[in-house]
Amino acid sequence: MNEFARSVLLGITAALVGTRYHLLVLPQNVGQDPVEPVRYVLDTGAADGLMMAHTEPQDERVKLLLERDFPFATLGRTELSTPHPYYDVDNADFTYRATKYLIERGRRRIVLLRPPPRFTYSGHQLAGYRRALYEEGLRPIAQDRLHLYSPPASVREFAREMSRQPEPPDGYVCGSEGKALALMSGLRDAGMKVGDDVDVFPKETTDLFDNIFPSMAGLYEDFTHAGTILARLLLKRIDGEQDVSELQVLNNTVMRLRVSEAAQ
Repeated sequence: MNEFARSVLLGITAALVGTRYHLLVLPQNVGQDPVEPVRYVLDTGAADGLMMAHTEPQDERVKLLLERDFPFATLGRTELSTPHPYYDVDNADFTYRATKYLIERGRRRIVLLRPPPRFTYSGHQLAGYRRALYEEGLRPIAQDRLHLYSPPASVREFAREMSRQPEPPDGYVCGSEGKALALMSGLRDAGMKVGDDVDVFPKETTDLFDNIFPSMAGLYEDFTHAGTILARLLLKRIDGEQDVSELQVLNNTVMRLRVSEAAQ
């Protein structure tokens, strides 16, 4: 189980302590229609409410749940006209602040490694990245070959190839710690020194970089907290809360600026 799922489930479980509810995890298999598990719950009455991640702009799961008036909450937003309960982190704000930070460090050729385009938060990340660059008169570097779900080996090779260009990127914004490490490995393979020749700015969800790269900046998202809030929103919905505005939470990532021991 990856760190994202583990952390979210820990948060959900904590929120359910002392309630009459229990957590059931219904996996979605690779290649499976994402609506199928939702339809199973609706048709069998297997649960009192649903929590879902990896939302899409026109999410068919959400459409079905709204149509059936079934209690649910999503980790992430959609672009549907009918409002629904959600917890999300402002990913446009993440990439905007990350890109601005790199620009302030003198970086001018910045690449964004974002989630697969089908997910809503991928569009949010692209919007924040472009906004930061346009404000400074800089141009985005188009990159559609890879995304945050690409294999680490492919991300590493991508960084190597980009570093061989006549004017290689001098900054990367990456919404994953693991893929940020793969980028950094590829940059080192190409003879680039991270922190001098190029910067990598990750979204962090653990203390990994505290222990490996103590002088590296990043923005932190707490997935355990996200799971706790998501479960609380669903419990309110199950208990009859009808005001959807009371069931929508949008938070920001938290900046982590570190100083290495050598610089202290």
